[in-house]
Amino acid sequence: EAVRAAVAADEAGLIALYDAALSANPSMAGQLQPLRDQHVQHARSLVPSGSASTNPSGAPASGSALAAPTVSDLMAAEQTAAESRTRACASAADVELARLLALIAASEAGHAQALRGAGA
Repeated sequence: EAVRAAVAADEAGLIALYDAALSANPSMAGQLQPLRDQHVQHARSLVPSGSASTNPSGAPASGSALAAPTVSDLMAAEQTAAESRTRACASAADVELARLLALIAASEAGHAQALRGAGA
């Protein structure tokens, strides 16, 4: 469960990063909001059934003090996350968690490519 908790925390960090980018650049919502929303789904998928989630709605965290990240920052964060999820597969407690982490890694790698096309 430590792997699941660490990845869930990472997903929350990515959501916060997208929130900061969207707040600073509302004109990028068309490109960034769908990627952010996928991270909300990733985070939800990591919460075991019957467990409480810290932020199940994916609503922006209040009081965020993050500087406005650039598209390049988001792309780098996505690439790092994809690599981290791939490594986490080896530490997963079971096959289903490893499969979920692999799917999230693939999604995040796709996000990095989509951001590359968005002007990074």
